[in-house]
Amino acid sequence: MLGTERNIIFANEYKKKGIDMDHTMKLEADKMRIVRAIVNIDNESLLKKVKEQLHGVLNLNEEKTVLPEKDSDEYITKGIRESLKEYNKVRKGKTQSRPVEDLLNEL
Repeated sequence: MLGTERNIIFANEYKKKGIDMDHTMKLEADKMRIVRAIVNIDNESLLKKVKEQLHGVLNLNEEKTVLPEKDSDEYITKGIRESLKEYNKVRKGKTQSRPVEDLLNEL
């Protein structure tokens, strides 16, 4: 089956289902132009504006991080885990630590 014949068969199937191929193709092309335009944005403030508009129009909700209370077990456990991860990075040479004197002076 040639490509043209196959396209005619697909077009006939769309017609049977009541789908207008021209409209569908135009809609898909418009969506791709919008995606391409967003992907090509290099300006952070412009991207932020586009993002805000899309959130408003499409009702997109970002996941909000809920921080645990400072005296909760979850908060303490999370702090210990992060400290151990940082320690392992220092031990493996992926990052450097700072002298304890600098830390104490900062406090």
